[in-house]
Amino acid sequence: HPNETEVDNDLDDNCDGLIDNQLPDYDDDGDGFSEDEGDCDDDNEQINPNETEIDNDLDDNCDGLIDNQLPSYDDDGDGFSEDEGDCDDDNENMTPDKAEICDDQLDNNCDDMIDQGENSIGCISYYIDLDQDGFPADDQKCLCDEDEDEGYIIPVLSGEENSVIDFDCQDNNDLVKPDQTLFFEAPYIDADGNDSFDYNCDDNETLESEEFAECGYSLDGVDYCVVNVVGWIGPDSIPLCGESDGWVATQEDCEKIYTIETVCFDLGFTTYCDELEVPEDCVVKGNVQEQVQACN
Repeated sequence: HPNETEVDNDLDDNCDGLIDNQLPDYDDDGDGFSEDEGDCDDDNEQINPNETEIDNDLDDNCDGLIDNQLPSYDDDGDGFSEDEGDCDDDNENMTPDKAEICDDQLDNNCDDMIDQGENSIGCISYYIDLDQDGFPADDQKCLCDEDEDEGYIIPVLSGEENSVIDFDCQDNNDLVKPDQTLFFEAPYIDADGNDSFDYNCDDNETLESEEFAECGYSLDGVDYCVVNVVGWIGPDSIPLCGESDGWVATQEDCEKIYTIETVCFDLGFTTYCDELEVPEDCVVKGNVQEQVQACN
């Protein structure tokens, strides 16, 4: 009769036209799932384990969660939904407020970069060497790995080694470095925008040459001039870095100075006298080729 409770007996106990309905093993709403098969609302055909969760304040897929798996829902319980920037809402170790962890192959802070970023957990400090001359500037970042694009490629050493490292005074010019031994005739532009000849980073502009030229007689005879000392033509001619003056380097830059002497010859019956040019000295010529003063 209609007031009877349906029981599992293959009969229509309550005369509603259905046999064994309203039982856990019966699919009351015809959606293909009974309560025994995981249907959490067997009176609503749009709620069953096979449904896709939608934003309706209902547990559409019967997983015990309401409106989960939606961009607005925090599936992993880390405080961020996909709409709030969670890049993997099934992993609580990946959210916008997490610190990046080196070498875990995850984008922990959801910045679209894996195992990258400054001051990540497990990072290593690197000095910057933009010109890749082997000498870093005194600037460092703690990174998961070296960053060739930004120039952080030299690991910061520890202990005694680190205290004696020589830093580059101009890290965008590979000619400027602490071990530079070459001299240059043209300056570079330093960090302050000024011309500089301090190519070896010792805070000085060292002249390549401060020698004064000397000419003299050859050991082969007094009638032959040679350059005893290669150098500038005189004490007042040593140019500053990048400037030029006379430079004595070859025999042609020297000249002989003569004096006139009267020489007499006794011919027996008479005396013959004549004026002769006698070499007196070898000196630097007044006009020699100019050279630019190089510096380091």
